[in-house]
Amino acid sequence: MTSGPNLNGSGPGRLESLLYKIVPSRGPEQGAEPLLYAATSPGATAGGYYGPRWSVVGPTKATSLPRSAQDMAVAARLWARAEELTGISVAAVL
Repeated sequence: MTSGPNLNGSGPGRLESLLYKIVPSRGPEQGAEPLLYAATSPGATAGGYYGPRWSVVGPTKATSLPRSAQDMAVAARLWARAEELTGISVAAVL
């Protein structure tokens, strides 16, 4: 599975091209901005969540976690799957 219009070398199809024009998006620099802000800004707080307005567009700022990111059952399944795929367990590291 690829992510993005050109990773498989074929470029976007007609539907994908239309969606990219309609749905707001951010370039790579803007997409990395919240992560870089959280990692390097003196104004960032530990455990804070940073992103654009509505998690899609706008300047980076402190914002609340999306509801989907607050689901502890989903988080547990994601963590377990990551351990399975990487072969690394937190218990083994600690």
